[in-house]
Amino acid sequence: MKNLFWYLGFLQITCIVTGQIIADHTVINRFNQIPDEYIAEVKKMLIAFPGESHSEAYRQGMVLLADINAKYSCNISTGEGYTDKYVRVEDHGWIGELEWFTWYAYPTDSRPWISSYFKNTMSTYHAEGRPFHAIGFAWCNDLTSSDHISSSIDPEYGVRWYGRSDGGPDGNECWGIEAADFSVTGNSVSLGTYFGAMEEYISHCKAHCPETKIIFTTGPVDVDFGEFSGEAGYQGHLKHEAIRNYVKADPSRILFDYADILCYDDNETQTTQTWNGHTFPLISAVNLDDESVGHIGNAGAIRLAKAQWWLLARIAGWDGGGANIPVSDINIEEKDGINSIEADKGTLQLNAIVLPEDATNNSVTWSLQNQTGQAWINQTGLVTAISDGIVIAKATANDGSGIFETFVINISGQVSVTNIMDFNDPEFFLVKTNDRITLFGNYQITDLEYFSLYTMNGRLIRFGKIIEDCLYLDVASFSPGLYIIVLLGFQSMFSLKVFLP
Repeated sequence: MKNLFWYLGFLQITCIVTGQIIADHTVINRFNQIPDEYIAEVKKMLIAFPGESHSEAYRQGMVLLADINAKYSCNISTGEGYTDKYVRVEDHGWIGELEWFTWYAYPTDSRPWISSYFKNTMSTYHAEGRPFHAIGFAWCNDLTSSDHISSSIDPEYGVRWYGRSDGGPDGNECWGIEAADFSVTGNSVSLGTYFGAMEEYISHCKAHCPETKIIFTTGPVDVDFGEFSGEAGYQGHLKHEAIRNYVKADPSRILFDYADILCYDDNETQTTQTWNGHTFPLISAVNLDDESVGHIGNAGAIRLAKAQWWLLARIAGWDGGGANIPVSDINIEEKDGINSIEADKGTLQLNAIVLPEDATNNSVTWSLQNQTGQAWINQTGLVTAISDGIVIAKATANDGSGIFETFVINISGQVSVTNIMDFNDPEFFLVKTNDRITLFGNYQITDLEYFSLYTMNGRLIRFGKIIEDCLYLDVASFSPGLYIIVLLGFQSMFSLKVFLP
Protein backbone atom coordinates (compact mmCIF):
# COMPACT_ATOMS: atom_id res chain seq x y z
CA MET A 1 0.00 0.00 0.00
CA LYS A 2 1.25 3.43 -0.81
CA ASN A 3 -0.27 6.72 0.24
CA LEU A 4 0.09 8.88 -2.84
CA PHE A 5 -0.45 12.19 -1.09
CA TRP A 6 1.91 13.84 1.35
CA TYR A 7 0.63 16.12 4.08
CA LEU A 8 2.91 18.92 5.23
CA GLY A 9 2.20 21.39 7.99
CA PHE A 10 2.50 25.12 7.72
CA LEU A 11 4.06 27.17 10.48
CA GLN A 12 1.69 29.97 11.41
CA ILE A 13 2.44 32.68 13.93
CA THR A 14 -0.89 33.75 15.38
CA CYS A 15 -1.84 36.08 18.20
CA ILE A 16 -4.52 34.23 20.16
CA VAL A 17 -4.44 36.08 23.44
CA THR A 18 -4.42 39.73 24.41
CA GLY A 19 -3.50 42.00 21.54
CA GLN A 20 -4.35 41.51 17.90
CA ILE A 21 -7.53 39.62 17.08
CA ILE A 22 -6.96 36.85 14.55
CA ALA A 23 -9.58 34.10 14.40
CA ASP A 24 -7.96 31.10 12.72
CA HIS A 25 -7.91 27.34 13.33
CA THR A 26 -6.12 27.76 16.66
CA VAL A 27 -9.14 29.42 18.27
CA ILE A 28 -11.58 26.57 17.66
CA ASN A 29 -10.43 24.63 20.70
CA ARG A 30 -10.43 27.85 22.78
CA PHE A 31 -14.03 28.60 21.95
CA ASN A 32 -15.26 26.65 25.00
CA GLN A 33 -13.18 28.92 27.25
CA ILE A 34 -15.33 32.00 26.58
CA PRO A 35 -16.51 33.15 30.03
CA ASP A 36 -20.25 33.36 30.64
CA GLU A 37 -20.09 37.13 31.08
CA TYR A 38 -18.69 37.50 27.57
CA ILE A 39 -21.22 35.08 26.12
CA ALA A 40 -23.81 37.45 27.57
CA GLU A 41 -22.06 40.39 25.88
CA VAL A 42 -21.95 38.61 22.53
CA LYS A 43 -25.72 38.14 22.73
CA LYS A 44 -26.08 41.93 22.54
CA MET A 45 -24.15 42.08 19.28
CA LEU A 46 -24.86 42.09 15.54
CA ILE A 47 -22.49 40.30 13.14
CA ALA A 48 -22.51 40.28 9.35
CA PHE A 49 -20.48 38.56 6.66
CA PRO A 50 -22.34 39.58 3.48
CA GLY A 51 -21.39 37.82 0.28
CA GLU A 52 -22.64 35.42 -2.34
CA SER A 53 -23.31 31.68 -2.04
CA HIS A 54 -20.37 30.85 0.26
CA SER A 55 -21.62 33.37 2.83
CA GLU A 56 -24.44 31.02 3.82
CA ALA A 57 -22.01 28.89 5.83
CA TYR A 58 -21.19 31.83 8.12
CA ARG A 59 -24.87 32.22 9.01
CA GLN A 60 -26.09 28.63 9.02
CA GLY A 61 -23.09 27.52 11.07
CA MET A 62 -24.33 29.77 13.86
CA VAL A 63 -27.73 28.04 13.73
CA LEU A 64 -26.16 24.58 13.72
CA LEU A 65 -24.06 25.46 16.77
CA ALA A 66 -27.12 26.81 18.60
CA ASP A 67 -28.97 23.58 17.81
CA ILE A 68 -26.19 21.66 19.53
CA ASN A 69 -26.02 23.97 22.54
CA ALA A 70 -28.73 26.57 23.20
CA LYS A 71 -26.18 28.54 25.22
CA TYR A 72 -25.00 29.90 21.85
CA SER A 73 -28.40 31.11 20.70
CA CYS A 74 -28.69 33.25 17.58
CA ASN A 75 -31.21 34.61 15.13
CA ILE A 76 -30.72 35.21 11.41
CA SER A 77 -32.55 38.35 10.32
CA THR A 78 -32.17 41.63 8.43
CA GLY A 79 -32.04 44.92 10.31
CA GLU A 80 -33.20 43.43 13.60
CA GLY A 81 -33.25 45.78 16.57
CA TYR A 82 -31.25 45.43 19.77
CA THR A 83 -31.73 42.43 22.05
CA ASP A 84 -29.65 40.73 24.73
CA LYS A 85 -31.27 37.32 24.25
CA TYR A 86 -29.18 36.07 21.34
CA VAL A 87 -26.53 37.17 18.88
CA ARG A 88 -28.10 38.71 15.77
CA VAL A 89 -26.75 37.35 12.50
CA GLU A 90 -27.40 39.68 9.58
CA ASP A 91 -28.59 38.25 6.26
CA HIS A 92 -27.78 41.11 3.92
CA GLY A 93 -28.74 39.39 0.70
CA TRP A 94 -26.52 38.78 -2.34
CA ILE A 95 -23.40 40.96 -2.10
CA GLY A 96 -20.43 40.64 -4.44
CA GLU A 97 -17.14 42.35 -5.14
CA LEU A 98 -19.03 45.15 -6.94
CA GLU A 99 -20.72 46.26 -3.72
CA TRP A 100 -17.80 45.59 -1.39
CA PHE A 101 -14.54 46.75 -2.95
CA THR A 102 -14.03 47.01 -6.74
CA TRP A 103 -15.40 50.57 -6.64
CA TYR A 104 -12.16 51.62 -4.93
CA ALA A 105 -10.25 51.16 -8.21
CA TYR A 106 -12.01 54.19 -9.74
CA PRO A 107 -10.65 57.73 -9.35
CA THR A 108 -12.16 59.30 -6.23
CA ASP A 109 -14.17 61.84 -8.20
CA SER A 110 -15.74 59.29 -10.55
CA ARG A 111 -16.65 56.38 -8.29
CA PRO A 112 -19.97 54.60 -8.93
CA TRP A 113 -22.80 55.28 -6.48
CA ILE A 114 -22.36 51.80 -4.95
CA SER A 115 -19.14 52.99 -3.31
CA SER A 116 -21.13 54.57 -0.50
CA TYR A 117 -23.62 51.73 -0.04
CA PHE A 118 -22.07 49.95 2.94
CA LYS A 119 -20.81 53.13 4.57
CA ASN A 120 -24.35 54.52 4.48
CA THR A 121 -25.77 51.23 5.74
CA MET A 122 -23.38 51.12 8.71
CA SER A 123 -24.14 54.75 9.58
CA THR A 124 -27.89 54.11 9.35
CA TYR A 125 -27.74 51.07 11.61
CA HIS A 126 -25.70 53.08 14.11
CA ALA A 127 -28.16 56.00 14.07
CA GLU A 128 -31.09 53.63 14.64
CA GLY A 129 -29.48 52.08 17.74
CA ARG A 130 -28.68 48.68 16.19
CA PRO A 131 -25.06 49.02 15.03
CA PHE A 132 -23.02 46.29 13.45
CA HIS A 133 -20.35 45.09 15.87
CA ALA A 134 -18.44 43.06 13.28
CA ILE A 135 -18.76 43.12 9.51
CA GLY A 136 -16.57 41.67 6.77
CA PHE A 137 -16.81 40.40 3.22
CA ALA A 138 -17.57 36.68 2.70
CA TRP A 139 -15.52 35.89 -0.40
CA CYS A 140 -16.94 33.55 -3.02
CA ASN A 141 -14.64 32.42 -5.85
CA ASP A 142 -13.79 36.08 -6.49
CA LEU A 143 -10.12 35.24 -5.85
CA THR A 144 -9.90 32.06 -7.93
CA SER A 145 -12.50 32.05 -10.71
CA SER A 146 -11.27 30.35 -13.88
CA ASP A 147 -13.65 32.45 -15.96
CA HIS A 148 -10.84 34.96 -16.28
CA ILE A 149 -7.16 33.92 -16.47
CA SER A 150 -4.19 36.08 -17.37
CA SER A 151 -2.52 35.15 -20.64
CA SER A 152 0.98 35.43 -19.18
CA ILE A 153 2.74 34.31 -16.01
CA ASP A 154 3.58 36.81 -13.30
CA PRO A 155 7.41 36.82 -13.19
CA GLU A 156 7.50 37.42 -9.42
CA TYR A 157 4.97 34.84 -8.28
CA GLY A 158 5.30 32.27 -11.07
CA VAL A 159 1.55 31.95 -11.71
CA ARG A 160 -1.13 33.17 -14.01
CA TRP A 161 -3.73 35.25 -12.17
CA TYR A 162 -7.38 34.20 -11.81
CA GLY A 163 -10.45 35.88 -10.30
CA ARG A 164 -13.46 38.12 -10.86
CA SER A 165 -13.69 41.91 -10.59
CA ASP A 166 -17.34 42.62 -11.33
CA GLY A 167 -17.93 46.38 -11.40
CA GLY A 168 -14.27 47.31 -11.79
CA PRO A 169 -13.21 50.07 -14.20
CA ASP A 170 -11.61 47.54 -16.56
CA GLY A 171 -14.51 45.10 -16.49
CA ASN A 172 -14.86 41.64 -15.00
CA GLU A 173 -11.32 40.29 -15.28
CA CYS A 174 -8.69 38.34 -13.37
CA TRP A 175 -6.62 40.26 -10.85
CA GLY A 176 -3.39 39.99 -8.91
CA ILE A 177 -2.00 41.02 -5.56
CA GLU A 178 -0.45 44.40 -6.28
CA ALA A 179 -1.32 47.37 -8.49
CA ALA A 180 1.81 46.58 -10.53
CA ASP A 181 0.19 43.30 -11.58
CA PHE A 182 -1.79 45.37 -14.09
CA SER A 183 1.02 44.59 -16.54
CA VAL A 184 -0.04 40.93 -16.41
CA THR A 185 -3.80 41.19 -15.82
CA GLY A 186 -4.70 44.41 -17.65
CA ASN A 187 -6.91 45.09 -14.63
CA SER A 188 -6.56 48.01 -12.23
CA VAL A 189 -8.36 45.92 -9.58
CA SER A 190 -5.95 43.99 -7.34
CA LEU A 191 -5.83 42.80 -3.77
CA GLY A 192 -4.60 46.30 -3.02
CA THR A 193 -8.07 47.49 -4.09
CA TYR A 194 -9.61 45.35 -1.37
CA PHE A 195 -7.13 46.71 1.19
CA GLY A 196 -7.91 50.28 0.17
CA ALA A 197 -11.66 49.77 0.48
CA MET A 198 -11.21 48.11 3.88
CA GLU A 199 -9.14 51.02 5.19
CA GLU A 200 -11.82 53.44 3.98
CA TYR A 201 -14.46 51.42 5.84
CA ILE A 202 -12.30 51.46 8.98
CA SER A 203 -11.86 55.24 8.80
CA HIS A 204 -15.59 55.72 8.21
CA CYS A 205 -16.50 53.61 11.24
CA LYS A 206 -14.08 55.43 13.51
CA ALA A 207 -15.74 58.70 12.56
CA HIS A 208 -19.40 57.70 12.29
CA CYS A 209 -20.10 54.32 13.94
CA PRO A 210 -17.32 53.52 16.42
CA GLU A 211 -19.00 50.31 17.67
CA THR A 212 -18.49 48.73 14.27
CA LYS A 213 -15.33 46.68 13.66
CA ILE A 214 -14.31 45.94 10.08
CA ILE A 215 -13.10 42.34 9.65
CA PHE A 216 -10.57 41.23 7.04
CA THR A 217 -11.27 37.73 5.70
CA THR A 218 -9.73 34.99 3.58
CA GLY A 219 -11.72 33.06 0.99
CA PRO A 220 -12.97 29.60 0.03
CA VAL A 221 -10.70 26.56 -0.12
CA ASP A 222 -13.12 24.09 -1.70
CA VAL A 223 -12.62 22.79 -5.22
CA ASP A 224 -16.06 22.40 -6.80
CA PHE A 225 -17.36 25.93 -6.19
CA GLY A 226 -14.32 27.74 -4.79
CA GLU A 227 -12.07 26.42 -7.59
CA PHE A 228 -9.26 26.09 -5.04
CA SER A 229 -7.04 23.57 -6.79
CA GLY A 230 -4.11 23.50 -9.21
CA GLU A 231 -2.78 26.84 -10.37
CA ALA A 232 -6.02 28.64 -9.47
CA GLY A 233 -5.79 27.31 -5.91
CA TYR A 234 -2.12 28.15 -5.52
CA GLN A 235 -2.56 31.76 -6.66
CA GLY A 236 -5.58 31.91 -4.32
CA HIS A 237 -3.30 30.73 -1.51
CA LEU A 238 -0.83 33.53 -2.39
CA LYS A 239 -3.69 36.02 -2.06
CA HIS A 240 -4.66 34.55 1.30
CA GLU A 241 -1.07 34.85 2.51
CA ALA A 242 -0.97 38.47 1.33
CA ILE A 243 -4.14 39.19 3.33
CA ARG A 244 -2.65 37.58 6.45
CA ASN A 245 0.57 39.53 6.10
CA TYR A 246 -1.27 42.80 5.54
CA VAL A 247 -3.37 42.28 8.67
CA LYS A 248 -0.39 41.33 10.84
CA ALA A 249 1.43 44.50 9.79
CA ASP A 250 -0.99 46.56 11.93
CA PRO A 251 -2.06 45.15 15.33
CA SER A 252 -5.33 47.11 15.16
CA ARG A 253 -6.52 45.13 12.13
CA ILE A 254 -8.78 42.12 12.70
CA LEU A 255 -8.78 38.90 10.66
CA PHE A 256 -11.32 36.10 10.30
CA ASP A 257 -9.24 33.41 8.57
CA TYR A 258 -12.03 31.42 6.89
CA ALA A 259 -9.54 29.46 4.78
CA ASP A 260 -7.29 28.39 7.65
CA ILE A 261 -10.24 27.36 9.82
CA LEU A 262 -11.51 24.94 7.17
CA CYS A 263 -8.15 23.39 6.27
CA TYR A 264 -7.87 21.85 9.75
CA ASP A 265 -10.02 19.21 11.44
CA ASP A 266 -10.91 19.24 15.11
CA ASN A 267 -7.93 16.96 15.80
CA GLU A 268 -5.61 19.75 14.52
CA THR A 269 -4.72 17.80 11.36
CA GLN A 270 -4.15 20.01 8.30
CA THR A 271 -5.05 18.98 4.77
CA THR A 272 -2.81 20.10 1.90
CA GLN A 273 -2.43 19.76 -1.85
CA THR A 274 0.41 20.27 -4.32
CA TRP A 275 0.75 22.15 -7.58
CA ASN A 276 3.97 22.59 -9.56
CA GLY A 277 6.12 21.73 -6.56
CA HIS A 278 4.22 24.06 -4.19
CA THR A 279 2.38 22.53 -1.21
CA PHE A 280 -0.49 24.59 0.15
CA PRO A 281 -3.69 24.09 2.21
CA LEU A 282 -6.99 22.59 1.08
CA ILE A 283 -10.31 22.18 2.86
CA SER A 284 -10.42 18.91 4.79
CA ALA A 285 -12.80 16.16 3.70
CA VAL A 286 -14.58 16.36 7.07
CA ASN A 287 -15.22 20.09 6.71
CA LEU A 288 -16.25 19.76 3.05
CA ASP A 289 -18.55 16.76 3.56
CA ASP A 290 -21.68 17.04 1.35
CA GLU A 291 -21.20 20.75 0.48
CA SER A 292 -24.82 21.43 1.50
CA VAL A 293 -24.16 24.55 3.64
CA GLY A 294 -22.62 27.36 1.61
CA HIS A 295 -20.58 24.77 -0.36
CA ILE A 296 -19.17 23.13 2.78
CA GLY A 297 -20.55 20.61 5.28
CA ASN A 298 -22.04 20.95 8.74
CA ALA A 299 -18.75 20.28 10.53
CA GLY A 300 -17.01 23.09 8.64
CA ALA A 301 -19.89 25.50 9.20
CA ILE A 302 -19.86 24.77 12.94
CA ARG A 303 -16.12 25.53 13.05
CA LEU A 304 -16.87 28.89 11.41
CA ALA A 305 -19.53 29.54 14.05
CA LYS A 306 -17.19 28.76 16.94
CA ALA A 307 -14.63 31.15 15.47
CA GLN A 308 -17.31 33.86 15.13
CA TRP A 309 -18.26 33.53 18.80
CA TRP A 310 -14.58 33.73 19.77
CA LEU A 311 -14.15 36.78 17.52
CA LEU A 312 -17.13 38.62 19.01
CA ALA A 313 -16.04 37.79 22.56
CA ARG A 314 -12.63 39.28 21.81
CA ILE A 315 -14.25 42.40 20.35
CA ALA A 316 -16.37 42.60 23.51
CA GLY A 317 -13.18 42.74 25.60
CA TRP A 318 -12.29 39.14 26.45
CA ASP A 319 -8.53 38.42 26.49
CA GLY A 320 -8.89 35.25 24.42
CA GLY A 321 -8.25 32.63 27.07
CA GLY A 322 -4.48 32.88 27.21
CA ALA A 323 -3.83 30.01 29.63
CA ASN A 324 -3.54 26.56 28.06
CA ILE A 325 -5.66 24.06 29.98
CA PRO A 326 -4.36 20.51 29.41
CA VAL A 327 -6.42 17.34 29.52
CA SER A 328 -6.17 15.68 32.92
CA ASP A 329 -8.34 12.61 32.45
CA ILE A 330 -10.47 10.72 29.91
CA ASN A 331 -13.37 8.41 30.68
CA ILE A 332 -14.78 6.07 28.02
CA GLU A 333 -18.48 5.32 28.27
CA GLU A 334 -21.08 3.32 26.38
CA LYS A 335 -24.51 4.87 26.86
CA ASP A 336 -26.14 1.64 28.09
CA GLY A 337 -23.14 0.44 30.10
CA ILE A 338 -22.45 -2.41 27.67
CA ASN A 339 -18.93 -3.71 27.08
CA SER A 340 -19.62 -6.56 24.67
CA ILE A 341 -20.72 -7.25 21.09
CA GLU A 342 -22.69 -10.45 20.48
CA ALA A 343 -24.27 -9.93 17.02
CA ASP A 344 -22.34 -10.91 13.90
CA LYS A 345 -20.55 -7.75 12.68
CA GLY A 346 -22.35 -5.88 15.45
CA THR A 347 -21.30 -2.45 16.65
CA LEU A 348 -20.71 -0.61 19.91
CA GLN A 349 -20.71 3.19 20.13
CA LEU A 350 -18.16 4.55 22.59
CA ASN A 351 -17.96 8.12 23.87
CA ALA A 352 -14.92 9.83 25.35
CA ILE A 353 -15.58 12.19 28.27
CA VAL A 354 -12.62 14.58 28.44
CA LEU A 355 -11.75 16.36 31.69
CA PRO A 356 -11.62 19.12 32.61
CA GLU A 357 -14.61 20.26 30.56
CA ASP A 358 -12.83 23.51 29.65
CA ALA A 359 -9.65 21.81 28.39
CA THR A 360 -8.14 23.88 25.61
CA ASN A 361 -8.22 20.94 23.19
CA ASN A 362 -10.81 18.34 24.17
CA SER A 363 -10.63 16.19 21.03
CA VAL A 364 -9.33 12.61 21.00
CA THR A 365 -7.99 10.06 18.53
CA TRP A 366 -9.52 6.58 18.63
CA SER A 367 -7.48 3.43 18.05
CA LEU A 368 -7.96 -0.25 18.73
CA GLN A 369 -5.70 -3.07 19.89
CA ASN A 370 -6.73 -6.57 18.82
CA GLN A 371 -6.04 -9.11 21.55
CA THR A 372 -7.69 -12.53 21.11
CA GLY A 373 -10.46 -11.01 18.97
CA GLN A 374 -10.57 -8.61 16.07
CA ALA A 375 -12.52 -5.41 15.43
CA TRP A 376 -12.05 -1.95 13.99
CA ILE A 377 -12.95 1.52 15.21
CA ASN A 378 -13.62 4.77 13.37
CA GLN A 379 -12.93 8.30 14.59
CA THR A 380 -16.39 8.72 16.10
CA GLY A 381 -15.69 5.81 18.48
CA LEU A 382 -17.87 3.26 16.67
CA VAL A 383 -16.48 -0.27 17.11
CA THR A 384 -17.39 -2.98 14.56
CA ALA A 385 -16.80 -6.62 15.48
CA ILE A 386 -14.88 -8.95 13.14
CA SER A 387 -13.96 -12.08 15.11
CA ASP A 388 -14.57 -13.50 18.60
CA GLY A 389 -12.35 -12.61 21.52
CA ILE A 390 -11.16 -9.53 23.39
CA VAL A 391 -10.21 -6.17 21.88
CA ILE A 392 -9.19 -2.94 23.60
CA ALA A 393 -10.38 0.45 22.39
CA LYS A 394 -8.20 3.46 23.20
CA ALA A 395 -8.94 7.19 23.25
CA THR A 396 -5.86 9.44 23.27
CA ALA A 397 -5.96 13.19 23.93
CA ASN A 398 -4.89 15.32 20.97
CA ASP A 399 -3.41 18.11 23.10
CA GLY A 400 -0.03 16.45 23.53
CA SER A 401 -0.61 15.72 27.23
CA GLY A 402 -0.18 11.99 26.71
CA ILE A 403 -3.44 11.24 28.54
CA PHE A 404 -5.39 8.22 27.30
CA GLU A 405 -7.99 5.74 28.46
CA THR A 406 -8.76 2.17 27.37
CA PHE A 407 -11.96 0.15 27.21
CA VAL A 408 -12.06 -3.66 27.06
CA ILE A 409 -14.67 -5.21 24.76
CA ASN A 410 -15.70 -8.88 24.66
CA ILE A 411 -16.78 -10.10 21.22
CA SER A 412 -18.77 -13.27 20.51
CA GLY A 413 -21.17 -14.66 17.93
CA GLN A 414 -19.03 -13.81 14.91
CA VAL A 415 -19.08 -15.86 11.73
CA SER A 416 -15.60 -17.19 10.99
CA VAL A 417 -13.64 -14.92 8.65
CA THR A 418 -10.32 -15.04 6.84
CA ASN A 419 -7.96 -12.11 6.43
CA ILE A 420 -7.11 -12.14 2.73
CA MET A 421 -4.57 -9.31 2.74
CA ASP A 422 -1.32 -10.68 1.34
CA PHE A 423 0.64 -8.74 3.98
CA ASN A 424 0.07 -7.41 7.49
CA ASP A 425 -1.18 -3.82 7.39
CA PRO A 426 -2.27 -2.03 10.58
CA GLU A 427 -4.54 0.40 8.73
CA PHE A 428 -6.74 -2.02 6.81
CA PHE A 429 -8.35 -5.37 7.50
CA LEU A 430 -9.87 -7.18 4.54
CA VAL A 431 -11.91 -10.30 5.27
CA LYS A 432 -13.76 -12.90 3.23
CA THR A 433 -16.93 -14.44 4.60
CA ASN A 434 -18.37 -17.13 2.30
CA ASP A 435 -18.49 -15.34 -1.07
CA ARG A 436 -18.30 -11.75 0.20
CA ILE A 437 -15.38 -9.41 0.89
CA THR A 438 -15.64 -6.74 3.58
CA LEU A 439 -12.97 -4.08 4.06
CA PHE A 440 -12.52 -2.44 7.45
CA GLY A 441 -9.99 0.23 8.29
CA ASN A 442 -8.44 1.61 11.47
CA TYR A 443 -7.54 4.85 9.75
CA GLN A 444 -8.29 8.57 9.98
CA ILE A 445 -8.66 9.25 6.27
CA THR A 446 -12.36 10.00 5.97
CA ASP A 447 -12.71 10.90 2.31
CA LEU A 448 -12.57 7.44 0.70
CA GLU A 449 -15.64 7.11 -1.54
CA TYR A 450 -15.11 4.50 -4.29
CA PHE A 451 -13.27 1.25 -4.96
CA SER A 452 -12.08 -0.50 -8.09
CA LEU A 453 -11.11 -4.16 -8.37
CA TYR A 454 -8.48 -5.12 -10.96
CA THR A 455 -6.83 -8.30 -12.10
CA MET A 456 -3.05 -8.41 -11.77
CA ASN A 457 -2.72 -7.51 -15.47
CA GLY A 458 -4.69 -4.31 -14.95
CA ARG A 459 -8.18 -5.29 -16.19
CA LEU A 460 -11.01 -3.53 -14.32
CA ILE A 461 -13.64 -6.04 -13.21
CA ARG A 462 -15.62 -4.19 -10.52
CA PHE A 463 -16.30 -0.59 -9.49
CA GLY A 464 -18.43 0.51 -6.55
CA LYS A 465 -19.05 2.90 -3.67
CA ILE A 466 -17.60 2.63 -0.15
CA ILE A 467 -20.50 2.78 2.30
CA GLU A 468 -19.96 3.84 5.94
CA ASP A 469 -16.22 3.17 5.68
CA CYS A 470 -16.82 -0.38 4.45
CA LEU A 471 -16.47 -2.03 1.06
CA TYR A 472 -18.85 -4.89 0.30
CA LEU A 473 -18.05 -7.07 -2.71
CA ASP A 474 -19.64 -10.32 -3.94
CA VAL A 475 -16.80 -12.50 -5.24
CA ALA A 476 -18.65 -15.77 -5.86
CA SER A 477 -17.83 -15.72 -9.56
CA PHE A 478 -14.14 -14.80 -9.19
CA SER A 479 -11.32 -17.24 -9.82
CA PRO A 480 -8.81 -17.81 -7.00
CA GLY A 481 -5.67 -15.69 -7.16
CA LEU A 482 -4.20 -12.24 -6.59
CA TYR A 483 -6.17 -9.06 -7.26
CA ILE A 484 -5.67 -5.33 -6.76
CA ILE A 485 -8.23 -3.18 -4.93
CA VAL A 486 -7.84 0.59 -5.40
CA LEU A 487 -9.57 2.90 -2.90
CA LEU A 488 -10.32 6.38 -4.17
CA GLY A 489 -11.14 9.59 -2.32
CA PHE A 490 -11.25 13.35 -2.81
CA GLN A 491 -7.61 13.70 -1.77
CA SER A 492 -6.41 10.12 -1.28
CA MET A 493 -5.77 6.90 -3.15
CA PHE A 494 -4.67 3.54 -1.77
CA SER A 495 -3.74 0.35 -3.56
CA LEU A 496 -4.18 -3.01 -1.78
CA LYS A 497 -3.10 -6.42 -3.08
CA VAL A 498 -5.39 -9.25 -1.94
CA PHE A 499 -5.57 -13.02 -2.40
CA LEU A 500 -8.87 -14.71 -3.07
CA PRO A 501 -8.67 -18.40 -2.08
